[in-house]
Amino acid sequence: AEDLRHLIETIEEVHPDPYAYTSRRTIRRMYEATLTRLNEPARPRDFFREAARLAAAFGDGHTLVALPHLRMRAALKNGATLLPLSVERRPTGLRIDRACNDALDLEGRRLSVVQDRSAERLHDDIQSLISGPERYRSVQADDQFPYYAWALGVTDPYHVVTTSPEGTAHRDTVAGLTMLGVGSCFSNARRPAFQFERVTDDAGRTVGVMTINSLAPTERVRRGIQNALRSVQGAPVDGIVIDLRYNRGGSTETVMHVLAPFTDGPIRLTARKSWKISDPYKAYLKERDLGPAAYQRARSGKVIDIEYDPMPLPDTRFRFSGPVAILVGPRTFSAAAKLADIAQYYGIATIVGSETGGRPSGFGEAYPFRLPNSGFRAMASIAEYTRLNERQDGRGVIPDVPVPDMHVGTTDVALATAVRLVAER
Repeated sequence: AEDLRHLIETIEEVHPDPYAYTSRRTIRRMYEATLTRLNEPARPRDFFREAARLAAAFGDGHTLVALPHLRMRAALKNGATLLPLSVERRPTGLRIDRACNDALDLEGRRLSVVQDRSAERLHDDIQSLISGPERYRSVQADDQFPYYAWALGVTDPYHVVTTSPEGTAHRDTVAGLTMLGVGSCFSNARRPAFQFERVTDDAGRTVGVMTINSLAPTERVRRGIQNALRSVQGAPVDGIVIDLRYNRGGSTETVMHVLAPFTDGPIRLTARKSWKISDPYKAYLKERDLGPAAYQRARSGKVIDIEYDPMPLPDTRFRFSGPVAILVGPRTFSAAAKLADIAQYYGIATIVGSETGGRPSGFGEAYPFRLPNSGFRAMASIAEYTRLNERQDGRGVIPDVPVPDMHVGTTDVALATAVRLVAER
C-alpha cells in the first residue's frame, strides 16, 4: 500500500498533466481496487503486476513501472524458465514469430492457448502492464511476450495449442528457456544499434540503407553515420533510406547528428516544452550535477513554458544532397518519433511506413525513481512537448507514404517501397 501511494504521489508531484489521457477518477478507482486485492502479503511478481498496471493506466508512454529484470534473472538462476516463444499480433490472431529449442516446429503457426489460457487474452493482459498508445503497447507485447508472460505467472511445463498454416490444430508441451537458452535464442534476434548496407533494385539503381535502432549513445550513432557517408562518397548511391522502425528513442542530441548531413538547418526540435518544476527532480539533477540552474531556482509546483528557437546543426564532415526517406512504424517511439516529425516538417525526408508509436505532441523526459519497499524501478514524465505543427491530437507521425509493416514472401514491403521511392527521384 505504501509503494502504491508513493507511486501515485510521485507521479502527481513531477508530471505536468498526469490525467491528460486517463481521468483522476478512473485512476483513483483503479488504485482503490488494487488496494482491495492486496489484502495479504504479496509475492514480488504478483505486486509488480498490480503496480505496473496502475502506472500504465496513465497512458503517456514514459510513466511506468519497469519489468523487474533483476528478479527475473535471479529466478532463472534458481531454475525458473521462460516461455520459448515470441509472437506477432495480426488481425487473424497471434502468430508465433520466433520459437526456440524443441519448439522450433511451431514457428509460423497461430497460437491460441498457453497453459489453459487464451493466448490473445494473455497478450491483452501483457498490454495492460505497458504504457503508451495502443499501437505501441501491442508491438511491445509482441517483442516482450516471454518476459511479461513470466511476470504474469506463466510457468512450465508449457502446454500450448497451435494451428498450422494448413489449418491443423496441435497440442504440444515445450521445454522452457533457461538463462543460457534465453541468451542463445532471443539474444540472437537482437538488432544491431546501427547498420549500413547497399540495396540494388531491379533497374540496377543502388540505395544506401541506414538502420538506426537506438539514438543512444550519441557518439556511436554519429560515427556510424559518418562512416556510412564516407563510403557513399567513394561509391555513390541514388538515395538513402533511414530505417527507424525498431528505434524506441534515446537522446535529442543524437537527433541533431542524424539530421545534420541531410539539411543545412537551422531547425527546431519541437515547438514548445512545458516543464514541471518539482523537488524530487531538482534533487535528481543536483545529485548528478546536471543543469540548468534556472530549473533549480524556479518554484516547485510551477509549470514553465519554453519556446524553442531554431538551432544550428552540428558540423559534419560528410553530407548527402540526394533523396532521403525515413521508415517508421509503431515501434518508433520517443526521440525517434520526434526525429521523424522534424524531418517531415522541414521536408528533409519523405516518411514511409505506418503511424509511429510515439506522439510528437506528448510527454517525456522521464524522472526515474524506486518504490520504497519493493524496490521496483518506476518512471514519470516531467515535461510535455508540442510538435512543430502545433497539433495536439494524440496521434503519432503519419507517413507521407503509408505502407503496412509486413513481408510478402521474403520481401520487406515497407523497405522495398522506400528504396523504390528514393531510387526513382
